[in-house]
Amino acid sequence: MAINYPTSLDTFTNPGASDLMNSTGVPHATQHSDINDAVEAIQAKVGVNSSTASTSIDKRVATLETAEIPDTIIDAKGDLIVGSADDTAARQAVGTNGYILTARSTATNGVQWEAASTGAAAVDPIPLILALS
Repeated sequence: MAINYPTSLDTFTNPGASDLMNSTGVPHATQHSDINDAVEAIQAKVGVNSSTASTSIDKRVATLETAEIPDTIIDAKGDLIVGSADDTAARQAVGTNGYILTARSTATNGVQWEAASTGAAAVDPIPLILALS
């Protein structure tokens, strides 16, 4: 049998108690061959320790473990994770109530908290609602 894994699952026929070793319905040699092929496919997909094969699960997990952003980057409620440089995560502390986060290329993290009147036009929702009614 040609294996289908990892694109789909294989189906194996298990011999019954009455099947003989030389059964034509479930040939013994075919059983061994099919299982060996399936195990080899699983091993190739999982990979070995420190695998360099980009399709192996071992390599993908290792990549995720080294690329993970640690929880410890967050120090307080409202903190944000921002990119401060290429492939570099940084903590942007929560801003002052009423301030807005503004893109600012000269700021350390590329963004900074500013009073609404300096970064963008302040909008008071109450007069806006009154104007619409």
